[in-house]
Amino acid sequence: MQVQINQQPLDFSLAANLGEVFDKIYQEIEPRGDVIISLKLDGQEIAEEEERNLRLESPERFASIIVETISSSALIERGIKDSVTILPHLREIIQAAADNLRWGKEAEGLKLYGSALELLSWFCELLRAIELTNPTAYQQLIVEGYPLSQIETNLKSRLGDMLEAQQKNDWILVADILEYELLELIDRWKKPLEVLREELSEVPPAERLT
Repeated sequence: MQVQINQQPLDFSLAANLGEVFDKIYQEIEPRGDVIISLKLDGQEIAEEEERNLRLESPERFASIIVETISSSALIERGIKDSVTILPHLREIIQAAADNLRWGKEAEGLKLYGSALELLSWFCELLRAIELTNPTAYQQLIVEGYPLSQIETNLKSRLGDMLEAQQKNDWILVADILEYELLELIDRWKKPLEVLREELSEVPPAERLT
């Protein structure tokens, strides 16, 4: 079976099953701090659950595993750049979700609410990744009086409030939190993320987020 990581071949001839192959792949990439963005088995992308189900299979049944990775800092940089364009879309979704929930259109409101939560969770993960990669910059970045760390803390608090209201089926309260509290936080995000994007564009690639 042919195994490649970023087009570099590796020898897995002694592996007894795919589980051993997967483990060795992770052992290769983890010291570099890389993140897998694509893992294809015989040309087909496989998800994490599929990977678990295949661990006992013999490598002889398959022709190839092709892995593509990206450095964690490059992934964060991409996320920061994407976030600046995603924010206006997130703002629209939050406003539409609040309006529908307040008007009693719960089915549509809950669908939009779910979409908003997915994007908000993505932003939380991005902020967490920035903190882990460069904690000093994360703590020191203050724009218009709001540190990035405070924005993340406030977001998690609002998400907790919404979950409590959701458990009580208090959709009017959920709508109020979305419109009157989360939108304000989203607006605060815009400037710090733009600053980070501008800083990254001015720093040589080898020195970014290090």
